[in-house]
Amino acid sequence: MPATNIQDHSGSLLTTLDLKLTAHGLLDGLTFTAKDNIDIAGHRTSYGSPAWREAHLPPVENALCGDQLLAEGERCVGKVVADEFTYSLDGESQFFGTPRNAKAPDRIPGGPSDQLHLSGPV
Repeated sequence: MPATNIQDHSGSLLTTLDLKLTAHGLLDGLTFTAKDNIDIAGHRTSYGSPAWREAHLPPVENALCGDQLLAEGERCVGKVVADEFTYSLDGESQFFGTPRNAKAPDRIPGGPSDQLHLSGPV
């Protein structure tokens, strides 16, 4: 299915992607999003900073963790908000908005602990 079917209830999605898996494996049928401090080939990485994103070219290779997931049958469907340079543990972004905490909407989402988000089929 195309990545455009993603429902972003948390407000965390920055970029919708549809990176096809590179092999079949244990994660067939699953999808993941990468925090915007993880390089995805051809897509600029902001590290939570628009100035950083504009000052650097898109990477030519994926981060190893992304390649490993793609090689196990998982599909990357997007990049999600990172707090600026992932310096904080709160997950708030003055530039891209602060995602909602799905389990506790009255609390902050938390920061870099969720570098890759795994999910079911989209």
